Amino acid sequence: MKNTKLPFIFVFDIDNCIIGNIKWPINESIILDEINKLNKGKKKLDFTNYLKKGLLRPYFKKFIKFIKKNYDNAEIYVYTNSSNYWTNNGLVSNIEKALGHKFNKPYYSSEYSYHNMQKSLSNIYNNMLINLSKKYPLLTNTKYSNYVFNNNLIFIDNLPYNVYDYPFKQLLCPSYDWSIPYDIQKKIIKNYKIDKKVFNNPIIMKKMNDLEMPYLNSNSNKVAKLYHKYILLYQYNTFKNIKKDYYFKNLITIMRKYKIKNFNQNNIKKLNNLIN
Repeated sequence: MKNTKLPFIFVFDIDNCIIGNIKWPINESIILDEINKLNKGKKKLDFTNYLKKGLLRPYFKKFIKFIKKNYDNAEIYVYTNSSNYWTNNGLVSNIEKALGHKFNKPYYSSEYSYHNMQKSLSNIYNNMLINLSKKYPLLTNTKYSNYVFNNNLIFIDNLPYNVYDYPFKQLLCPSYDWSIPYDIQKKIIKNYKIDKKVFNNPIIMKKMNDLEMPYLNSNSNKVAKLYHKYILLYQYNTFKNIKKDYYFKNLITIMRKYKIKNFNQNNIKKLNNLIN
């Protein structure tokens, strides 16, 4: 029997769209990479608990379940302007663990964007077709691949006009800025079973200083320890942001109420007007 299926394609930005402020996990990753180099180790970054605590946008998991249930052949991708290395070495894999869902590969990163860092849907869609056409043979026909792009594809991002070539395919969402600063040194020592003496190493010390991350080592006196506590408290009070967010919950409600069956230009415009 001939395969006549066509997919719905959902593309999500990452930073401040499906997760909040990623500063602390990024800094943790940088320090852990340096420690691995020094110790010839293979410790893998793990911030899944931090994601579950609130970094993962509320109701995003519910939204994933909603689209898989209500849109036949849902294919779900991420597209970030983060580096290819960070995207594929910690960022997406941790989100997938916390979410309990695997995104389609490849994970699209800044290498698919223009030099001014505006995103390109044409770049990623042409790449998608290479793999999706095996699953959906009709996509080898331009008529059907154009139909899917025009009617079955939607891109969600928090930055206005972040799609250079097809801005009408973007559903704008408000920025999600959740953040709870934490003691990176303490987590690295405890969670990865790293000897605290590594923070006596000049390379690690310089990295911590460059990142403005407080730390203690064998040379820290009482004054340094008090200052360390002060900086941690200052960072916590300054950057803590746990404002409640209902974007994806509200989006589900709107899509149900208005019976959004496809993502043509008119429906995306309608969603933008209703949700924003």
